[in-house]
Amino acid sequence: MNVFDTTDLCDRGWKLSESAVERKVKELLEVVAEGDEAHTTVVYHLFVNLTYACQVDGERPARPEKGGDGKYHVKGKLVIAGKEEMGRLVSLALPLLRAGGSCKKIVISPAARYKHGGCCSDRNHCTNILEKGYAKWMENALLETRSTIRD
Repeated sequence: MNVFDTTDLCDRGWKLSESAVERKVKELLEVVAEGDEAHTTVVYHLFVNLTYACQVDGERPARPEKGGDGKYHVKGKLVIAGKEEMGRLVSLALPLLRAGGSCKKIVISPAARYKHGGCCSDRNHCTNILEKGYAKWMENALLETRSTIRD
């Protein structure tokens, strides 16, 4: 029987920022130092909540907000971070990705949220979901996101 030790370094509500990355680097370095890098896998779940944003009337995209129902709502048009923004996020996370040393690494890329349904029944949310080619647009945008993360 295989036995695995799991160490969870996740913090509820954690947001990618320079100071947050610095704190997580210290935590991860401690864990990696205590283990065998050849037999350790680090799973990174860093970009999922930063990929999606909402945009109303051409304004600057904003993050979805948590509503009274406990769900996140996309007010207006759903937009997905482009190559430049994802590159910036990956650069910000690079010290954390490097802190994994020679451990195996898995980076979870964003899934296709809101591809087949909006955040709720409000017609002012996810307003572009009914546009022709929406699903294909999302697939292509997420493919570009994954490529940026991988590269």
